[in-house]
Amino acid sequence: MVVGKGSKILVTTRHSRVALIMGINSPFLLQGLNDTLAWDLFSKIAFTEEPKKVHPKFVEMGKEIVNMCKGVPLVIKTLGTILGLKPEESHWLSIKNNGNLLSLGAGSDNVLSVLRLSYNDLPIYLKPCFTYCALFPKDYEIKKNMLVQLWMAQGYIQTSDVGNQYFKELLSRSLLEVAKKDVDDNISSCKMHDLIHDLAQSIVGSEVLVLNDNVKKEKTLDKVYHVSFSHEQYIHWKDLKIKDIRTILKIDQNFDPNLIWSTPISNFKRSRVLSLNGINGSNAMKILKSIGKLSHLRYLDLSCNSLMVLPNAITRLYNLQTLKLNGCRLLEEFPKDTRELINLRHLENDRCESLTYMPIGELTLLESLPLFVIGTGSKVSRLSELKRLNNLRGELSIKKLENVRDGKVESGEANLGEKQYIESLELEWSYGEEAQSGEDAESVMVGLRPHRNLKELFIIGYGGRGFPSWMMNGELSCILPNLITINLDSCSGCQILPPFVELPHLKSLTLWSLEKVEYMDYCSSGGPFFPSLEYLELKCMPKLKELWRRDLSPTHPPSFPRLLDLQIQNCNKLASLELHSSPLLSKLEIFACDKLTSLRLPPSPLLSQLDIQYCGDLASLELHSSPRLSKLEIRDCRKLTSLRLPPSPILSQLDILDCGDLASLELHSSPRLSNLKISSCPKLTSVQVSSLPCLKALDLLRVREEVLQQLLATAFSLESLFILDIDDLMTLPDELHHVSTLQTLEIWGCTHLATLPHWIGDLTSPNHLCINSCHQLPSLPEEFRSLRTLKSLTIGNWSGLTTLPDWIGSLSSLEDLEICECPKLTSLPEEMRSLTTLHRLNISKCPHLSERCQRENGEDWPKIAHVPYIITDWDEV
Repeated sequence: MVVGKGSKILVTTRHSRVALIMGINSPFLLQGLNDTLAWDLFSKIAFTEEPKKVHPKFVEMGKEIVNMCKGVPLVIKTLGTILGLKPEESHWLSIKNNGNLLSLGAGSDNVLSVLRLSYNDLPIYLKPCFTYCALFPKDYEIKKNMLVQLWMAQGYIQTSDVGNQYFKELLSRSLLEVAKKDVDDNISSCKMHDLIHDLAQSIVGSEVLVLNDNVKKEKTLDKVYHVSFSHEQYIHWKDLKIKDIRTILKIDQNFDPNLIWSTPISNFKRSRVLSLNGINGSNAMKILKSIGKLSHLRYLDLSCNSLMVLPNAITRLYNLQTLKLNGCRLLEEFPKDTRELINLRHLENDRCESLTYMPIGELTLLESLPLFVIGTGSKVSRLSELKRLNNLRGELSIKKLENVRDGKVESGEANLGEKQYIESLELEWSYGEEAQSGEDAESVMVGLRPHRNLKELFIIGYGGRGFPSWMMNGELSCILPNLITINLDSCSGCQILPPFVELPHLKSLTLWSLEKVEYMDYCSSGGPFFPSLEYLELKCMPKLKELWRRDLSPTHPPSFPRLLDLQIQNCNKLASLELHSSPLLSKLEIFACDKLTSLRLPPSPLLSQLDIQYCGDLASLELHSSPRLSKLEIRDCRKLTSLRLPPSPILSQLDILDCGDLASLELHSSPRLSNLKISSCPKLTSVQVSSLPCLKALDLLRVREEVLQQLLATAFSLESLFILDIDDLMTLPDELHHVSTLQTLEIWGCTHLATLPHWIGDLTSPNHLCINSCHQLPSLPEEFRSLRTLKSLTIGNWSGLTTLPDWIGSLSSLEDLEICECPKLTSLPEEMRSLTTLHRLNISKCPHLSERCQRENGEDWPKIAHVPYIITDWDEV
């Protein structure tokens, strides 16, 4: 770990002795919640109604219980949950009179005793599900689906639906915590609080063993049923009763070519869970030859292996419920007897694109199948394998659809219309494949009509000239009314889009590489225009002229009532963009739309980010008041001649780059603008600003000197100034003299800068100064010697610099000195010895100086030997 001088390390602990070991005499002790906050937390969890509507005796008991919790949030939350589930007075009294609660102190043992009440309160069916979570290390992010599969493998539950219900119940009791949610706001992973993990571990005792780098051999116990680990070499198998182990779980998913499984797999005869993920292919094949002997196995993880073929021995695992093959990118075939795995519910094969043979048609209990690949040749997977798999749920991706032989017939045999639990469907034709004509692709699409419950539809590489009838003719909103997300990518033959505008619940629409689409047609029925759409992305649509056809639009142009984010990229024929009413729009990005000449935005009260780049013909930009606008970037809009920003009360970052014709800039009331960057605007002469009281960082690159002057006149709080290639700058403007807050000043490539003003030594706050490629400057100005606060000095590309001044020793706070490309600089002054705070010295591309500063042998080495970290062209010390 490399840190800079002055960095801090924050150590947190529940034990005071740790602070003593660290040498901390006065640790910061976190206090519990005060009485008010503690009662608010408890009452929100324990009472379904406001406390004033609750019977007074429960309020009185609740306050007594809260007082005994000593302000510990986890205890308050846990007890509140228990009491909320059991409103009987007797139960409240038993908690109030609990001896462990009465004696609660700061120690974790007391807290655990109280937390154990939450375990005792669990229904019998939840107890093993909870304690099994001790198998994961502290702070580990547990994927919900994996946890449910593991519970099922141990026999704690019979179905995934029951497992999902148990998971929610543990969350509601605060025994699990939400870690992540997916895009649909469903919980995808959880964690356990450290103390809750301690509770689970105290209950299971030696039955669960979590191995890591710190586990010593003598700590490995002989009465263990469940083991988790990161690397197999940490396990001393001979110290464990292998025949009793029911879980062997590798908790990381990384491929490790050096990972060797040394113990015969046939020894784990009672195992129900086995992870062999990340083992190299040859070793895995050797192990798997005898895996058929594990008759009790219900969960097998072979993810991230380099297997090409699964051995037939796997098909003898008749009780197997979960088989994970994620990331087995070389895997080509399943065994021909895969149909024997009649109890298989989860076949996870994400990122196994090399598959060609998947005989899974008899696995009617299958619920998870992320990927199905259609092969070529005699021994291949056909869509008919999916016909009877109507329990599939979640996500299904069907790839290599160009290999379908008899389009309409075979695609119909997939029976997608009967798969009511599938929420996300991806249909993909491989890029660059010509095995199928456009007519054949259309026939395939006809038979792939999904169930009306579908929420997400992705179509990639489709070569048909039009979309199937079930997507067109106004029927889409009836056939797939629940669609939330649509992504069309590389559907190069289609010119007319389906009526997406009518979908009542569509939130996200992404259109990529649709080469022939010119418009998004307005719905002929005159209904609402994208009533729920929040995200719209249009990318690489070279013929798109407008968002909708004006000749088909009603009198009042369509609006986007719920649109939050609009991104348009590489739409070369888009000439104008007019958003009429988008009251919720918060982010707008337009990139590489070469023919866009005008952009008109309506008042957007929630617009926070506007980004316009590489729109070479944009000459008119009309912006209305945007009270929430915080970030604005305009880049490479070469024909834009003027820019007027309306009052923007919270605008904090403004970047204007490569606008060659921009002559005037007006900023009306941007009181919170903190970062301003203007680059490559050579014609900019007029900058009108009222005041920039919060401007902290100003970067000016390839602009005129007068722009610098005009901006400095209103920037009284400036902390950082970066100047690059201002050709007419001969000295720093006097407006900078009054900026007492300046901390960083960098001047690069100002070839006519001949002097620095005498007042530069009067600056009181600078800690970083850089001068680079300013060849007219004869030497470092003597006024620099007064910069007592300077911590960092960089001198670069200074061909005329022959010596460093003796007064450099006066920079008493200097910590970092960098000298680069100063070929005539031949030595360092003796005063370098006075720089006692100097921590880092970097000398590069200074051949004479680098030679003199060689470690031990250089003539100038004694002057710098006290510097801890030295880098030169010769060596690094």
